[in-house]
Amino acid sequence: MMKKHLKFLLAVLLLAVAPAGFCLEFLYMTDLHFYQDKVPEAGFRKLAARILGIGAGDFLITGGDYDNFPEAEAAVSHYLLEPLARQGRTYAWYVVVGNHEPEGNANEKQRNCDGSGRNIRRIIARNSAVPGIVNRGPQSRSGLAEYQPDRAGCTTFSFDYEQCHFIILDLYSAQTPEQSWQGQVDQALLEWVREDLRRTGQKYIFVFAHEPLKQFDGIKRWQEGARSCGEINCAAGESNALWECLKADDRVVAYVCGHTHSFGVLPAGRLYQLGIGEALIEHEMFVKFIIEGDDITARIYRTEDAGEVITDCKLR
Repeated sequence: MMKKHLKFLLAVLLLAVAPAGFCLEFLYMTDLHFYQDKVPEAGFRKLAARILGIGAGDFLITGGDYDNFPEAEAAVSHYLLEPLARQGRTYAWYVVVGNHEPEGNANEKQRNCDGSGRNIRRIIARNSAVPGIVNRGPQSRSGLAEYQPDRAGCTTFSFDYEQCHFIILDLYSAQTPEQSWQGQVDQALLEWVREDLRRTGQKYIFVFAHEPLKQFDGIKRWQEGARSCGEINCAAGESNALWECLKADDRVVAYVCGHTHSFGVLPAGRLYQLGIGEALIEHEMFVKFIIEGDDITARIYRTEDAGEVITDCKLR
């Protein structure tokens, strides 16, 4: 009888210390802005060294505005992907399109826009080979020349990893060149998201696009405090309908964006909009999302004058 009681107590103890569910970590950074020759590369080299020091997680998502995507791609490959490959790791990189990617929209246009549409074309090439894709976007959306032949399905898509579902949205592929500065949630994109949410059975969902759906108070420099991001345009068109669609699904944890160069958290029930500051230039910021069972945390790494500051944002 005593042995039975001991076995029961041991089983209870093992259940108490066993991890609940699964564990997943991934990185997010945005607004790298590789438009100044060599300057962003030096910054990214330092950023990548920090990431390798803390652990790169399972994969990387970047949120748009590379200005010169081939240069950004070369730096990410050289300083992050190749060191991980030498460790024997296969590490995926999922790329979000920002407003500076369409032809003619980069900073320092003479150096970064050559008429070839290379930013979008290289992003399409990279996203066409990433693993885990379960759904490609509405391919009839792309109206810009660099998307042709129509490949918007490689810039809007969803993928699965563990028990999570990830949605990558391109807010620019439906634009004319004159409109491509501001993101657009058109009806085709909205309906695609609704159908994608209906199709997935995953437990948690994360959505990524370049521009915010809602205005928020953002912090550009922590010592200066929050400022209204109202002067930064949110995505146009059906952006409010998309926000309500995401908010109505309790599985959607966060809508993650960049564009404003400010950090801010906007809660709406169980949904959070996370606006993330730029990865390079003024303050180096990146986020490690940590999912441990039913606990979800966005760990914000940022560099200030006094050094690195780490802040945890509890999402679930």
